Amino acid sequence: MPKVLPKKMKDQAQKLYLEGKTINEVYEELVEKYPEEKIAKSTVYSWPARNGWDKDVIDVEIRAVEKIKETESQRVARTNIEHLDEYTTMRGKALAELGILEFKTAEGAAKALDIGIQGERKVMDGLINLNFVQDIIGVLVDEIEDKDLLAKISLRLQGVLKEHE
Repeated sequence: MPKVLPKKMKDQAQKLYLEGKTINEVYEELVEKYPEEKIAKSTVYSWPARNGWDKDVIDVEIRAVEKIKETESQRVARTNIEHLDEYTTMRGKALAELGILEFKTAEGAAKALDIGIQGERKVMDGLINLNFVQDIIGVLVDEIEDKDLLAKISLRLQGVLKEHE
């Protein structure tokens, strides 16, 4: 009768494997953490294929890319909203100053108004572009059924995000 290993040991092995450890590193950590258990190296080596861990690795990578995409897009969106608020404030002040002509010249007020309007337009264009990119990535994730291809695309997207940080 085959030896039944503790579930916590298998769960620990899967966790380590999904974190990117090699199966040999997983085995070594299990031997160190569970010295009372006698475990064959071949048993640990069989777990990924037998339990579908490689599919889980791809799913983890996909979720990681989605989280990176979401985090980066949230940061960009937050920054854009802050900029939009600043430009809106600038435009409002310029309009108010034009009304009471407290600028040294009307030309100064007009320039401030123009800067505010142009800034708002740039920020709005950026928000539109960000939404477009998010929609495209969403379509890719939804429509690509080949997990290997999706994993490759995910890795490439991670590289692009890192280049633009």
